[in-house]
Amino acid sequence: MFDIEKLINKKVLIVDDQSDNLKVLYNTLKTVGYDISLAKSGQQALNHIWQHLPDLILLDITLPDINGLEICRKVKASEETENIPIVFISASTDSNDVIKGFEAGCVDYIRKPFVESEVIARVRNHLTLKCLHEELEHQVAERTGELARAKHLAEMANQAKTKFLSRMSHEFKTPLNAVLGFTQLQEQQIIAGEVEKVLAGRDCIMDAGNHLLSLVNDILDVADMENRQLKFSVEKVDLNNVILAAVRGIQQQANKLGIAINYNQTDLTIDADEHHLRQVFSNLLTNAIKFNSPQGLVNIDVKQIEGQQVQISIMDTGVGIDREYKEKIFMPFLRLEYAEKNEIAGAGIGLYQAQYLVNEMKGTLTFESLPKQGSLFFVRLPLNKSE
Repeated sequence: MFDIEKLINKKVLIVDDQSDNLKVLYNTLKTVGYDISLAKSGQQALNHIWQHLPDLILLDITLPDINGLEICRKVKASEETENIPIVFISASTDSNDVIKGFEAGCVDYIRKPFVESEVIARVRNHLTLKCLHEELEHQVAERTGELARAKHLAEMANQAKTKFLSRMSHEFKTPLNAVLGFTQLQEQQIIAGEVEKVLAGRDCIMDAGNHLLSLVNDILDVADMENRQLKFSVEKVDLNNVILAAVRGIQQQANKLGIAINYNQTDLTIDADEHHLRQVFSNLLTNAIKFNSPQGLVNIDVKQIEGQQVQISIMDTGVGIDREYKEKIFMPFLRLEYAEKNEIAGAGIGLYQAQYLVNEMKGTLTFESLPKQGSLFFVRLPLNKSE
């Protein structure tokens, strides 16, 4: 149902060379709430139309200087004014004048002497149609823009997936070559009785094998997420234990780079899947280390917020995220240009996985970032009902 209140203050131009007609039409339409303007000649009307772009024109055919039909043709010939509805109002009873009016581009024709209620109804109807037409055009433009953006994102996703597959072939080859190389080397070391070297090589093989297993698990997780087959077991979770476990997992890497990790421990509990929650913090903290500056800082803050939620913020002092990536940072397989140039390890699925997992646990994952200054990620999750 159209809201008639939208028509209040719509601009209506009345063009007639008779003062009495102008006065009656002005008083009739002003009471409805329109913004009324008057013109007594064709040239005056055209000047007003070009300057003020009225929403509707009530136009007499017979004017002292320019014929109303000619004014109508001029208005309809301009892209800027072609959609302004023109209603002719004339004392002529010649049906040919009516036909000429519609051929010139008018939307309606009212004969004098007119009935005030009829004028009000016709003006209201044509203003309503114009509003609906404009709303429809706006919706079409918005939808077209959305489709264009969706198409662009889909194309980017395909490109990212292609790069991901190419990158994965390299990621798999590196640890596989390590496994094969150390295995061949150990054959010689075993024959030579070099036990210590065999044990050292075994550790390298284990590291390479674990790296391979991690890559395989990441790919399987993405497949499960896309097929919505990932299982969740939401329960009461000690948030402090999960965060500490994630910190321990990246502490050695942080120490190598001289990056300090600050975390004030919490006693809050939340409703979540503990295994998947640990994955979320592991992904976010790994990125906070990988994309940080040497001797940088990672700060973890936990607090209860409105709406029975807990907010966990993870701040780093790293390279930040360029504006061009902000709308697509959570796309699967996406890698920042900085990561590619600096050959930073990663499959490009960490943030995609983190956001998916948080959403499935009825939470949100958002971020703020400034290039060359760092990033701040916010995880918001439901507080445990017993808190």
